[in-house]
Amino acid sequence: ACGGSEPQNASLATAAVEVGTKLAKEQQLVRTLSSAPTGLDPSLITDVSAQRVVDDLFEGLTAFGADGQPGPGVASSWETSENGLIWIFHLRPDARWSNGEPLTAENFVYGWRRTVDPKTAAAYAQAVAPVLNAYEIATGKRPVSDLGVTAVDAHTLRVELSEPAPYLPFLMTNAWMYPLYRPAIERHGDAWTRVGNIVTNGPFRLVENVIGNRIALEKNPAYWDAANVRLTGVDYLILEDRNAQSQRFMADQVQFVDAVQATDLPWLRERLGSEVVIEPYFGTFMIGINDLEGPFRGNRKLRLALSVAIDRDKLAKYVLNGAGFPAYSLMPPLDGYQQQIPDWAKLSTKDRHALARRLYQEAGYSEQKPLRAGHRQWRPGLIAVLRGAVRHVAYRARRRGQHPHAGIQGAVAEQPPAPEHAVSQRVDRRLPRPLHLPAALQDRFRPELRRLFTPRIRRAARSCRCDARSQRTLPHL
Repeated sequence: ACGGSEPQNASLATAAVEVGTKLAKEQQLVRTLSSAPTGLDPSLITDVSAQRVVDDLFEGLTAFGADGQPGPGVASSWETSENGLIWIFHLRPDARWSNGEPLTAENFVYGWRRTVDPKTAAAYAQAVAPVLNAYEIATGKRPVSDLGVTAVDAHTLRVELSEPAPYLPFLMTNAWMYPLYRPAIERHGDAWTRVGNIVTNGPFRLVENVIGNRIALEKNPAYWDAANVRLTGVDYLILEDRNAQSQRFMADQVQFVDAVQATDLPWLRERLGSEVVIEPYFGTFMIGINDLEGPFRGNRKLRLALSVAIDRDKLAKYVLNGAGFPAYSLMPPLDGYQQQIPDWAKLSTKDRHALARRLYQEAGYSEQKPLRAGHRQWRPGLIAVLRGAVRHVAYRARRRGQHPHAGIQGAVAEQPPAPEHAVSQRVDRRLPRPLHLPAALQDRFRPELRRLFTPRIRRAARSCRCDARSQRTLPHL
């Protein structure tokens, strides 16, 4: 029997409008995306842009509240067993699909099974790993019917885990754990996410998708909490040029900007004041080293020398204008976790640079014998590493169809400390006007820093000592 925790609150109420505030006449939110979503299939998406749109179209068992914590979504309450292995979710009887059909526990069973099914080839099938038998199913060792999720009845979902996962409510907010409408997928196949075919259960529904240009959503009247959804729609404008995003904002053409030039931050802060908001973001960016071939293979001192040489604090302060934090370990400073910081991070700049030069020499390199990677000379210096050699090496290698010796890599966690989609979906559903800057770091290292990966991708951790921080963090080796 379950009884290890108290049931959660039965509703995720919309934040009340404060006295003295006035809603905009047109409740249509226009925001930007820095890249076109790779798709809108919750089981298959791998990029941040797609996650933002899908989060407005679908809703999982849990959803983020204004405080950045998961609360009731489709599930109005839940409880867990004392050993933490059994979770019982109670679905809202009034939850419906955008076509008016009732949403049931079986829709979650189908969606989760589809994500872990090897035939789906979902890149994030491992996200379902806490659920019993998920790993074995994803690797083809067990049938999908063995997944530890069961529809007890139309509005009760039983989830069995392979081991306790107290973070499960966070995990449930991710697209890969969303319910799916089986008839639409079986009827339309890969085309099920197109306008007119897609059936969703979130606060909005898809009305237009011009690939690479614009995505338009409108309020979903069938959503269980539609009465409290104040926005009538959300328009996503795809603008890879960050200058164009800023210009649109300054011209009052958009109310929510995805990213701006890091070098423009001081000017924007001066002109816009509190409208400039740098939101905490659970993401890491780093220089990834290819330790399987080339000069870095089997040469730890060389990799360490380049990492030690980077002045992260100066990058954060002068290059990123405060849009990032220095990163020295894999994990950020989370509650209940002691960060693992290397001893050299505590050295003075002078001593740290001396250590970097010593390691560089011990690795077999010097001014007379500089490191060469991709026909480029490397020396332990910030400019040479970040703005010269990395970009040059990665670019030349890709053009030749080779594996680069180094390149910019990024990682974004699946359970961020605060949801990026909160403004358009969950805060108070009024029309705000913040200048949102979660991706400011990317601009300094384009075009290499274009794809975002999750911490679960092992090669990022294997190729270097890397870190995550609760905002865009500095790349390092």
